[in-house]
Amino acid sequence: MTCSTKGDTIHVLGPSEIDGQEISDAKGGLDSRSAQHVVTVSLTDRGATAFDSCTAANIGKQFAFELDSQVLSAPVIEGATNGNQTLISGNFSKETAENLAAALRFGALPAIFTE
Repeated sequence: MTCSTKGDTIHVLGPSEIDGQEISDAKGGLDSRSAQHVVTVSLTDRGATAFDSCTAANIGKQFAFELDSQVLSAPVIEGATNGNQTLISGNFSKETAENLAAALRFGALPAIFTE
């Protein structure tokens, strides 16, 4: 179990379907069809195969993107993916879409402590 980044939702997580090494890129942007801010996630071939199977088996359920024990986004799977790219939509602003994309691209950044 873990909380959303806002701390207002508790998520019960299952086993990981893909990890950060299978995300090759992520970008925030504006979807021209819906005029909403979205995050486009590019996956490696291995990640795409696993994610395609996961989405096909879990339509209508949530899929959590988790980093450092916090859920960054938990969109509902609207349909099966097919290929190396998927789109995360939701109630994103330009800034929140770009922040999620950066977190998915880079993962946890190292903390540097100095005296």
